Amino acid sequence: MIVDDLHNMQDKHKHIEFNKSYLAIGLMSGTSADGVDVSLIETNGLHDIKVVKDGFMPYPKHLQKKINHLMSGFGDQWSIARELTIKHIEAVKHLFSPDELHSAEIVGFHGQTIHHEPELMFTLQIGDPYLLAYHLQTPVVFNFRERDILYGGQGAPLVPIYHQNFLSGLIGIGTGIVNIGGISNITIVAESEERMMAGDVGPGCCIIDCILNDRKLPLTTTSNMGNINSAVSDIVLQDSFFQMPIPKSLDKNYFYKYMKNFYNLSSEDALTTAAFCTVKPILDMLDSCNLSKLLILGGGCQNYLITSLLKNFSKNIDIVNADNLDINSNNIESQAFAYLAVRSIKGLPISYPNCTGVIKPLSGGVFYQF
Repeated sequence: MIVDDLHNMQDKHKHIEFNKSYLAIGLMSGTSADGVDVSLIETNGLHDIKVVKDGFMPYPKHLQKKINHLMSGFGDQWSIARELTIKHIEAVKHLFSPDELHSAEIVGFHGQTIHHEPELMFTLQIGDPYLLAYHLQTPVVFNFRERDILYGGQGAPLVPIYHQNFLSGLIGIGTGIVNIGGISNITIVAESEERMMAGDVGPGCCIIDCILNDRKLPLTTTSNMGNINSAVSDIVLQDSFFQMPIPKSLDKNYFYKYMKNFYNLSSEDALTTAAFCTVKPILDMLDSCNLSKLLILGGGCQNYLITSLLKNFSKNIDIVNADNLDINSNNIESQAFAYLAVRSIKGLPISYPNCTGVIKPLSGGVFYQF
């Protein structure tokens, strides 16, 4: 197995063709730890992007529990990394035909984020890229975030360059793109890569998911609108994070310190209040950036409470749900890490000062070849 730091890789791998398009697999397991999103795209790492196939494979319940325990500091990191990598391998082999898998030239493997604390220059995504490269017989790019942090960045978000180059033609310059996963992050599409802006905005579905899990409620509970408890939402929204300008980033666990404030609320009121804590920072960010159009992506764009409150509280903002466009919003991030893998092997930047706070546009990742 050969391992290379990608910023030296172009010198070592002369076969990489800068203008060539590559078939790339992207693998993403988000902070919800519910499974792995899988994508196959064809791209030159610039503006030529064609989505070939998307899919999803859920994690078994016991693996979800292990990952969530590890996020809380309990469990065997190495055995869990191996187990979730095996699930990634199974997902790829289940989704793609042997011919498609044989045609793939590179894999972008995000891994599972366990802890993210950029102020301490620390981020941890687990997985076994050696095992993945061996079983797929395809080179793998892994550890996308570390180099950005070493050069003064937050290590997140990394998807904005994909938003900029893939979605700008559909939605136009000056649009806010908000991905609502465990955490919400925004990309502000600009005239050029160097001028786009991005950062985490606040909670996405993390507080909602925590309420559902703690109370053992089905996801359908979020289809019932309750009342917003302003006393509780004010406590959450007064957090100093919301006063910071972008670029900035968050760990999924950041808002768990506020969960005790939701305990005495009914389930409907707790979930509605949690959804408001997601929506208010998004709308505040749009207002501060003077944006009038918003595209929402990710699991949150299918959440009734979040989408309803966005519509109810937005003023003169054109809100577009990606599910109403020809976009598979659930797989944007897996597509993005396929795209970032191609940019990485070409030495192109994957992070930018206005997105992560890094000192200069920077490539990143580590290359694993079977």
